[in-house]
Amino acid sequence: MPVNMTDILRQYHMKGSADEQPTNSFDYRYIISPDQTCNQPDAARVLFIVKSSPEHHLRRVTIRETWGNSKRFPSIRTIFLFGIPKNGKLLLNLQDESVTYNDIVLVDYTDSYYNLTLKTITGLKWAVTHCARAKYVISIDDDVYVAPDLLLRFLDRPNIKKEETVFSGHLLVNTEPIRDVHSKWQVLKSEYPFKNYPNYIFGGFVIMSMSTARDFTIAAMYTKLFKFEDVYLGILAAKIGIEATNNGYVNSWKTVTVSESFKTLIASHYYTDPKDLQRAWDCHLSILDQDDEKAIFCDYIGDRLRKIQSEINSVIGWMAAVKSWT
Repeated sequence: MPVNMTDILRQYHMKGSADEQPTNSFDYRYIISPDQTCNQPDAARVLFIVKSSPEHHLRRVTIRETWGNSKRFPSIRTIFLFGIPKNGKLLLNLQDESVTYNDIVLVDYTDSYYNLTLKTITGLKWAVTHCARAKYVISIDDDVYVAPDLLLRFLDRPNIKKEETVFSGHLLVNTEPIRDVHSKWQVLKSEYPFKNYPNYIFGGFVIMSMSTARDFTIAAMYTKLFKFEDVYLGILAAKIGIEATNNGYVNSWKTVTVSESFKTLIASHYYTDPKDLQRAWDCHLSILDQDDEKAIFCDYIGDRLRKIQSEINSVIGWMAAVKSWT
């Protein structure tokens, strides 16, 4: 029998529990947990929860040095979320990484592609427990480029600031489950019997208010798990009555830095090579800081400079030719 989610949320908001027994407990143990992440003098406004793979060490290093740098953006915090790696050496590496950076959250389930839903919900649960004063939570993949200054500017918009239930990003509408038995994304009718998924946000970059994250963790206790975490959040949003909204500055595909849209982009996907992420970041800084020294790293500005140089060379050549005629 379907539960009354509105009533359950009301009970949790009033007394921290509901009369209805949950079907999912999510009582996984946090083996490593940087509990003081948000208890620093500078108030945390935004928490990035990065769903990273244990072997992606270089990606994490690059993120810490670019968009995840809290020294440059003191109102932002970043944690990297993992289940237990199947490889024991990777587990030891994560433990060492935690000692060095104190930004690793390790939860006691197996780290795998089909546990991304567990990873997402346990990450939100960690945020609600250890970073509750943050206004926003961003669930993000480790191959995404982010412009935090543009994100903060977006969150400062009056219509966003007054909205308590933010659930935003690249919106997907009327998508259908893939039934092809040969597909990595195959979904059996026993797993999801309906023709269409509810509207949901592309999982590489999901913007949520803390109240949305909190309600998602509650609703997840009463909602059958689904293997695709972004669809699952869409299911939770539909059950709660939260609208998924499109953000035109979030791209689910890689955006080349030579494009005009890059200059206003909040986030873009598929920066799998850390060098590409660093290059995109240097490009962003050259625009943000109007720094000519960094401009050489920006494809957009670099392309423009190359064209200018070509024009200058043409003029010089023309002048030289004219001089030889006289």
